[in-house]
Amino acid sequence: MPLGVLYLFADLCYLLIYYVFGYRKKVVRANLLNSFSEKSIDEIITIEKKFFKYLTCLIVEVVKMDSISKSELRKRIKFKRDEHLLEMLMQ
Repeated sequence: MPLGVLYLFADLCYLLIYYVFGYRKKVVRANLLNSFSEKSIDEIITIEKKFFKYLTCLIVEVVKMDSISKSELRKRIKFKRDEHLLEMLMQ
């Protein structure tokens, strides 16, 4: 499946995980409140939503890694310091 379609799927997963199921929302919010006690609740909720959005995108990307071609992977990964590391990943 193309990544664009997978990202639409990630958006749907975000809506389900955050708004419908509330997967670990209390734990995430408690951790954010403990870590950023100086932030308002609105700022905490914004960070919380960004985290869950990031999480669903990450899951989709990990799944895609199983089927992505080497040429497509080369287009998407950039190393500024060590091209040798990229070569090792491609083996």
